[in-house]
Amino acid sequence: MFAHSAGPSAPVDAVFVSDLDALRVTGELRRHPVACSGSFPLATSGSQMATVRRGVGHATFWFVGGKDTGGRLNDVFAFDSLFGAWTAVHCSALGVSAQGDAMSKREGHSVVALLDGLWIFGGRSGVGVESDLHCLDTAGEQPEWKLPQTQGTLPTPRELHTAVLLEPTGYMLLVGGLDESGGLHKEVSILSLYGLQWSKLDQGMIPLHTVSCACVRGELFTFGGSDANDRAHEAMQVFDLTSFSQRACLELNAETTEYVAVKGQGASMGSLRNQFTVEAWVLARSFPPYATIVSKADMGWKTGFGLAKYGAGKGDVEEVPTVNFFLTPGYATTKVQATIEPHTWTHVAGTYDGQHLKLLINGVVHDTLEFKAEKEEEIDALHFQKADFCIGAHPNKAAWDGLIDEVRLWNVARTDQQVRECMHAPLLGITPGLLGQWSFNEGAGTLVVDSSGQRNHGTIEGTIARHLSTRMDKGQRAPNALERRAEDVSGAFRTWESAFQLTHGRSPTKSDILLTGNPVAALARQLGLFN
Repeated sequence: MFAHSAGPSAPVDAVFVSDLDALRVTGELRRHPVACSGSFPLATSGSQMATVRRGVGHATFWFVGGKDTGGRLNDVFAFDSLFGAWTAVHCSALGVSAQGDAMSKREGHSVVALLDGLWIFGGRSGVGVESDLHCLDTAGEQPEWKLPQTQGTLPTPRELHTAVLLEPTGYMLLVGGLDESGGLHKEVSILSLYGLQWSKLDQGMIPLHTVSCACVRGELFTFGGSDANDRAHEAMQVFDLTSFSQRACLELNAETTEYVAVKGQGASMGSLRNQFTVEAWVLARSFPPYATIVSKADMGWKTGFGLAKYGAGKGDVEEVPTVNFFLTPGYATTKVQATIEPHTWTHVAGTYDGQHLKLLINGVVHDTLEFKAEKEEEIDALHFQKADFCIGAHPNKAAWDGLIDEVRLWNVARTDQQVRECMHAPLLGITPGLLGQWSFNEGAGTLVVDSSGQRNHGTIEGTIARHLSTRMDKGQRAPNALERRAEDVSGAFRTWESAFQLTHGRSPTKSDILLTGNPVAALARQLGLFN
């Protein structure tokens, strides 16, 4: 999309849409004018844009701040691509103001859009370079400026930096920029917009300003930009974004054609013998027969292993909330079993040391079984070499209904203590014995990144959606006693909700909940308000 100004003091009078399909086919960039209506923005430089996708061929483009011939601005305009309509949301020249205390007029800032909020950081105002965070909540009938209260170390003041949104996990990444004296900011700062917690990327430096950025499949791509001497930078850099705890998981709907397949049998997968561990975080909505968390077995389940609900046998009730760690041959009897709570995040781990199966629930042993595999043919039967390692279903046979997160596969039998110590955080770098770690934090696409360093990447089959994880341990503090009691969670949130309605005369929006921060946002997530 291109905006065209008729002159330095004239309003924006044209919008053009570029046909990227034609560019790919013919090599020509074709632009088409769009008939527009509404309140056009004034001609500016340095206005920052954020995009909210509304559907196929439909998006809202937000333009924030910048500078015109009269000085810096804090104007906010929205352009609806479907209707070609401009809307002035906040503009003093047009006499339009959002509620609340507006951010100061500025340029060189950054902005991203998430849910119904515009999140604006830093830039240069009339008093210098800023390090403040503002949110313009557009959910209600009247947009409202808010000043979010964050946790962690606030980034230092900066301008000419870039903000990029990592979807769907809701992280805003601040890249590069200049300080008051013109020095470069090299680190990448990260703000969780759901938890309002600041952190830093633990690897990589980007000593540039005005750099172009994009997050794709768990990686941050940067291109261009300028160094401290304003020399243009032409190289592309790529940074891994799977090394910090995020908030995505997989959502499965008991569809046997929807799963993640880790295809191919590299050297690391071939190292599986008669000692191994498989683990995952799960949240079950229901328990259909043979509901599969992970499996590496042939189609008839005659050889291999997995974590799954065993089928409804004689006298069994189909919806019994159980999970099994099984080995084949003899999966009907060579298994350990435990009951788990539905609609509750639970860590499940199965270990085998060549003599005993063990099933741990939330780090506690719930069932054991003696089973020896010593002969070569017995060991080979434990993990069918030609089978894919599948997450979420045994292909075309049995599927999970619910959420799955942080799946790991090891070629060693982990001890109970090792399982407990590592189940709450992603493992960084090369960890001995770890063959794969799949956290589903890529943001989009069909690639599922293995962050273990073994490069056992997976592929999404079907139309699985990545889902905002509601796990309280994922990058946050451990749940307190109040949050562990489901009945009190609902009561605590409803009490806050009633107080909000009494104060504001309306029900809270998602943005209100997020901006209030923990523990209210945490309670809302537990109640599934962001599912």
